[in-house]
Parts: sequence; C-alpha cells; structure tokens
Amino acid sequence: MGQHPAIMKQAGAIKTGGRTAPLGWIGLILAVPILPIALSGAALVGGATLDRLLHPDRHAASGSRMLSPDLFVDRVRPVLTPGARVAALTLAGPGEAVVVATTAPVTGARGTDYYLDPSTGYRLAVAGHDAGPVAVLERLHLGLGLGSAGRVIVGALGLALMLSCLTGLYVGWPHGGGWRQVLRHRHRRGRLAAGHHLLGLVSVGPLFLLALTGTWLAMPAPFARLAGAPPRLRSEPSALARPMARPAQPLAVVLGRAADLHPNAVVRTILWPTERDPDWTVGFADARIAPVKVADDTGSATAVSAHPLDMPATGVLDLHGGRGLGAVWRGVLIVTGLSSATMTITGLILWRRTRRRPKDQAVAVIDR
Repeated sequence: MGQHPAIMKQAGAIKTGGRTAPLGWIGLILAVPILPIALSGAALVGGATLDRLLHPDRHAASGSRMLSPDLFVDRVRPVLTPGARVAALTLAGPGEAVVVATTAPVTGARGTDYYLDPSTGYRLAVAGHDAGPVAVLERLHLGLGLGSAGRVIVGALGLALMLSCLTGLYVGWPHGGGWRQVLRHRHRRGRLAAGHHLLGLVSVGPLFLLALTGTWLAMPAPFARLAGAPPRLRSEPSALARPMARPAQPLAVVLGRAADLHPNAVVRTILWPTERDPDWTVGFADARIAPVKVADDTGSATAVSAHPLDMPATGVLDLHGGRGLGAVWRGVLIVTGLSSATMTITGLILWRRTRRRPKDQAVAVIDR
C-alpha cells in the first residue's frame, strides 16, 4: 500500500498484459540517495539535542546575564589570525553560547566559530565553521553533500517520492476487494513483505507531506514562479563576500538604529557589512519581525520588506523540521524518517529475493 517507492514495495512490478512495469528498478534507483536523506532528516529533527550531546562544551553557559555585544567581539579580535575578519555575531538564546563567526584569511576557505559564555565572555570552544557531525548531517540532508547541484537532485528526488507515494497508494488499494483480503494476501508473502507494506500504509501520508515540503525548500525558485512572486533578492551577503575590515559604524550604533525601528525586539544575529553589500543586517529572535539593514556609510536604518513567499516558506520550514510545533509532531517526523529508511532496506531485500526467483514466481510473489 502507499509505499515509498524507494522502498520498492512493488519491488518487482505491476502486471500489464503479461509484462511488468519496472517500478522495482525505479525504486532501486531512488533507494540509494533517499536512505541517507531519510536517516539524516530523522536525526536533524533532534539536531539541537544531538549537538548538546556531541559538543557539551559549546553549551556550558554559566548564567542568563548578557554582556554588551561589543565585548564579545573584543574578546575574539586579539586571537584572530592575520587577515581573518569578524563576519557575524549570534547572541545567545536561553542557556546557549554566544557565537562569533569569522572568515579565513583566504577567500573560500572555511572560517572559524568562537563560542563564548554570555555572562562572562569566557571562550567555551572553538570550531571550524559548519564543522562537526550535525553540520555534516545538514549538508547531507540539504544536498547530499554536493552543494547547489545536490539541492537540485534532492528536489527532483522529492518530486519522484511524491509520485511514488501516489503510485504505491494506487497499486496497494483494494480494487474490487476489501482491506482484509489485501492484508491476508500480503501476509501470505511472508512477515517481511507484510511489515513492509504495513509501514507503507501508515506512513504514506506524512511521507508525502515531507516530500512536498522538502521539494519546496530545495527548489524555492520554481515555487515562487508558480505563485507569481517576483524574483527573490538576497537578504544576506554572499558566503564568498569578504566582510569589511574596518566598518564605519560601531556595533553599538548599529544596534541602536535597529532598536529605533523595533524597540522591544530581541536581537539574535548581526551580519557585518561586506565588500559586496555595505550594509549591516540585524535579525531578531521573532522570525515574524522584519530584519533591519543599517547602511555603514550613513548609519540610516531600514526594515527589510518581507518577500511574498517569506511567511509561507517559514511555515513550510517549520512543518518540515518540526520547529515550534511540539513534541508530538517532531515524533511523527522522526518515526516517518526511520520508517522511510526501514522500507528502503526491506524493499531492497524483497527486490533481491525476486531477482533470485524464476520470472513467473517473482511476479506472483510481488503482485499476488
């Protein structure tokens, strides 16, 4: 029943005039990349907890009091290698460390993140930017570790997975019979096949939703065109752009300008002006509050207008990752990811079994 094709619940095929449609081969091709995507996605739902377990030193904040943001930057500057520059400052949430992100002296090289205690400014940890198991899982899930090309592949896999859910649902539907008869036939094929199809039955809905939201996040431009939205302009400086060595505006002035526009908003991130984008960017803890751009030359501040797809995309991201939707939905996401991976493995096993049998028996086993 509605299986994740990668799962190959049809690990063999649909009967069509004595011949079989190669759905099993399609599932086999999908299974290879979908397995790591499913497992990494399930792990990332609890990414914050996983990061705490793997890197407890980065979360060893001693109190809730917050020093002035300038002090954190001042603590890091003396230890920077020649040519390295401060690129961003992330202020701590409750119980979290402040992070000062710096660029490497050489353009394109990995920068360094400094984790500081928000109450004392004490350096808790130092790590390469996007280093560590959680960052590896993120790159694997977002683009199979292949960068922008990988995101296109992931988007295409999402489309294929949605189609596979629909075809699996159609093939497993009790056409002309009842569910009891379908389940009885599945059970005759063995416990592995019965369990495989049962997982497909209970997870096809959440799996289709994850495939849809994942495709949206991997390929936002096509969705923007379908919605009739204008091309999206970058609101953050390019990762390859070098931060300014000596910005004209002090950090305190930048934060003051942002506070003038959003007096009660809690600042979460500050991006330094770069050689391509000479504006500071101030982001807030509440994602509904528009970021503020502060011109480094004049000090004038402007709230960044929300893009037509910003709010829907934020909702899609929350739905896909479980952010702010409670423990129950996060549990559903984890179980769906693990079920998808399990069905992929059991589907491969079932497909392998059919390859070892005579052709007529293989079709009978799969499409009974």
